[in-house]
Amino acid sequence: MNILSALKKRKNLFQVIRIISDCHMIEYGRIYLVGGAVRDLIMERNNICDLDILITYGKPSEFAKCLKKAISVENICEDKKYNTVKLLAKYKEKSFTIDINRTRTENYASPGSLPEIKWVDSLFYDMQRRDFSINAIALSINNDSFGELLAYSGGINDLNDKRIRMLYDKSFIDDPTRLIRLIRYKERLGFNIEKKTEYIFNKALSENYLKHISDDRILNELIKCLREDYSYLSFKSFNDFNFFKGFIFNTSDLKRFEKFLNTSVAEICIPSDIILLKILILKNPLFLTYNLPCNYKKHLKDHIKNFNAWKKSILLSKSDSELYRIAKSVPDESLYAIAFSSTPGDDLWILINHYFKSLKGIRTHLTGKDLISMGIKPGKRIGLLLNEILEGRIDGVIPNKRKAEIEFIEKKLGRNV
Repeated sequence: MNILSALKKRKNLFQVIRIISDCHMIEYGRIYLVGGAVRDLIMERNNICDLDILITYGKPSEFAKCLKKAISVENICEDKKYNTVKLLAKYKEKSFTIDINRTRTENYASPGSLPEIKWVDSLFYDMQRRDFSINAIALSINNDSFGELLAYSGGINDLNDKRIRMLYDKSFIDDPTRLIRLIRYKERLGFNIEKKTEYIFNKALSENYLKHISDDRILNELIKCLREDYSYLSFKSFNDFNFFKGFIFNTSDLKRFEKFLNTSVAEICIPSDIILLKILILKNPLFLTYNLPCNYKKHLKDHIKNFNAWKKSILLSKSDSELYRIAKSVPDESLYAIAFSSTPGDDLWILINHYFKSLKGIRTHLTGKDLISMGIKPGKRIGLLLNEILEGRIDGVIPNKRKAEIEFIEKKLGRNV
């Protein structure tokens, strides 16, 4: 394929890469686009906005300063240990994440340890340290060779053959997170695992290579899986490979949710924290063994404990006000997760959808101050009366008018209206 032609079709991406290229003015250094962006360009995938830039000379921080003058940068973060810089940039209303790295080699002193870094000026040696051949392809963005592909490890052939292949035999023991990453790429791209890689992969699982890395690193990779549009495929693969022994993921609800999210006009407004929602939909206690954010852990514990009771109570509700009382006591994210435990159109789905669309937003016209001005003493009775008004409004007994609410209170007080 003509990679330059594919790049030019994506005008914003092409212009951003041209800007990056023009900022690289070091006489002795070379600059490349590497990793997933190159892979996705070759595969003619769309929405490429995560750019890995590799320079063979100089400091990424100095290059980032130059780039900041040429493109709108919203945020910049430097990791001095690994000599990398991440920029969040915007070009013509499109956002890009730009990682700037220096060519290096890595040595792992022990299984799963963080690597010891040595800076080199060689693209070739940098490519050899990477996880899989399909991610070890570079695109020159130097002026004298702009658009030239460099794949020292057969990555282009593996892309054409839809095959994931590790670069060296110790890859999984050096960095066991690559075991999870392999599953993510396999399912995202729909690729097969190369035979030798699969043999070593299965050996790594049987010998539990994951024990060599921290729970935080495992959780980080699982979160990346959850960010996939169809993450249920990765979790189904975890089941198929018996990846997390003793933990089986029920992926049917997650599959239903993701297919709905990606193919339907949403009938309900999905909350912004999609990761938390997916964790609740999976409702697997494996996540509780990791260092989840406190709010996630509490949500999941409560969800697993109360899921069946909440579901039953919603189905048994006999009026809109009863449904409102029950649903209001359940966190919104759990309600969404419960909804997707049934098929859209089923009773449970209809009830929860009705709550979000028609009931949750109902408010009384009168306030506590209004009731006090009507002669009711401050105290618990104020809240009880407001709740009576609200339930009357929800059930249609009290019309949606301030005057109707005042008349209801006057009657409660035994006054003539």
